Amino acid sequence: MVIRSQYFEPRDIQLDDDDIVVLSCIRNEAARLPYFLEYYRSRGVKRFLCVDNGSTDETGEILAAQPDVEVFTTTGSYRGSAAGRLWLQELGDTYAVGHWTLTVDVDELLVYPASERVPLKALCRYLDRRGVEGLFTVMLDMYSDRTFADTNYVPGSPFLDTCSFFETDSYSLRPEPNPPFLSIFGGPRGRLYARSTPDDPGPMMKKVPLVKWMPGFSYIRSTHTHRHVPLADITGALLHFKFFGSFEKTMRTEYLRGDRRQNHVYARYVEEIGPDTSFMLPTSHQYDGPRDLVARGVMTSHRTWRSFCENFASRWKRPFDVDALLPDPPASPQGLETLASTWPFANNRGMHKHFGIEMPGRRDTRAALLEEIRRWVDVVEIGADRVLLRIGEQALHRWQPHGLAVVLTVGGRVAGSVPVDGTDDDVLRIVTDSLEPNVCAWPVDVAGLLGDASYAEVAVHLVDAQDPDRPLPAAGATWTPGPRDAELLACTWHRSPVPAGEMDGTSGRIERLEDGSIVGWARDEQGRDLRVNVYVDGRLAVHTDPPRAYDPSGFSVPLPIGYFADHGATELVVDVRTAGTNVVLERSPLRFPVTSRDAEWRDDGWRPVR
Repeated sequence: MVIRSQYFEPRDIQLDDDDIVVLSCIRNEAARLPYFLEYYRSRGVKRFLCVDNGSTDETGEILAAQPDVEVFTTTGSYRGSAAGRLWLQELGDTYAVGHWTLTVDVDELLVYPASERVPLKALCRYLDRRGVEGLFTVMLDMYSDRTFADTNYVPGSPFLDTCSFFETDSYSLRPEPNPPFLSIFGGPRGRLYARSTPDDPGPMMKKVPLVKWMPGFSYIRSTHTHRHVPLADITGALLHFKFFGSFEKTMRTEYLRGDRRQNHVYARYVEEIGPDTSFMLPTSHQYDGPRDLVARGVMTSHRTWRSFCENFASRWKRPFDVDALLPDPPASPQGLETLASTWPFANNRGMHKHFGIEMPGRRDTRAALLEEIRRWVDVVEIGADRVLLRIGEQALHRWQPHGLAVVLTVGGRVAGSVPVDGTDDDVLRIVTDSLEPNVCAWPVDVAGLLGDASYAEVAVHLVDAQDPDRPLPAAGATWTPGPRDAELLACTWHRSPVPAGEMDGTSGRIERLEDGSIVGWARDEQGRDLRVNVYVDGRLAVHTDPPRAYDPSGFSVPLPIGYFADHGATELVVDVRTAGTNVVLERSPLRFPVTSRDAEWRDDGWRPVR
């Protein structure tokens, strides 16, 4: 139950039944790629499906030269693909169903208890026997004992030759509302720059990269959270090699491109990390193999895994000491070392049984579910022939198919309805040219329903399509929303764009371009702030979040100027409209050269500020 996309033309890719597949999204990783491929090949991976997101270095040439790599090329927006999740979802659904699949970045190396001697294919056999479909891992930031300026990586060499240190005391474990229900935050980046508030605990430091890809499976945010599947009784680690000498330059480049889902994090990297930064502490540990992480409690072993390893060793040409590879965890763990003792409780197998049942049907439960899903469904745009909905990952994947739908009325009559849980993937489609993630197109002839009128009252409601007392209304019917139905949008929609100054009840204006952000305001007749859509060269770039409270300063929206500059643009045309309507803010469009990050309104026109 996922909403489909078609970023890539389908191919005839033949996989053997037991092939382990790597899915990876890559941009400008020519230095890391050779060792990344070598590492996973040595672990038993036979096929790599890689998305090259507009690399400008030798990444494309390296990938094209590999016989076991299928390259899918796109210059589309990384942010618009939900940080690559939608790209890799499409590849997984198309080619990897039924296969154990590793979704990893080029700077991530998977290890697990006894991975020194037990290959990945054997691990997958163990997971199959245990009836589980995924492996939980901690992301372990690896760094050198030098400053960033002196951390020089030699392409093709093992990553550990450059960055072999890690720490455990700067990580924290917290409950997580989405599967796998346990979050890990912090690490060296966390202690360096994270604000110590509940809203900013530092970077997320756990993933579930290895899964048995089955129909309906999907990650929610990157590989950090996912649709519920049973997870292994052991855990692994993703050794994360982000901090080579090129890190500072790469982060600055990505921040200026503005194509990251959490660009504010990259802004903080730029502010806090420089060439003289070093993560090294007296409490840092030098990595000594997977057995080291087991001994420290960073990875969890299990008695059934020990038995499996003993049987495997007995049949191996070169027997090995299982006790040496699977030492006991620390008696008094602290920080990240508590994972080994925490995981058996966090990975309660009863949760899988719970999530295997149908969604409860009680009315009070359904009403609460509707209110929760309402937080994750937005009306982005009503166009002449389509409605754009932003459907957050939680609305699609956090529950079993929930049976909620949206109903669109035009002039009081039903234009149509569509489920928003992914169960009708013949209707909704991912908008592949959007820079805003999770935007779905719903084809509806809105203009045709207006007849000869130039405008009409439109409304969109989220409703319970499983309510036996209120079946979904038919198209063309007169329909009145009930008390349980949640209004997502109600406005006057015009067939042609209307300037805000000519629209009763709505006002708004672009004030300036300031350090790459467009600043302005939009309000209704009660003076409440309105959501806006920002279009850059005709493409949806940003759909703003709901205002939490009245803000006299209005909105400030960072623009992905660098992204468009990378694609050959010399001038940008920025159009701002109130969300869901055809009301255009005053002074729109804003035109400015991509070489400028500031512009102001002078003499009835926009002028760049040099």
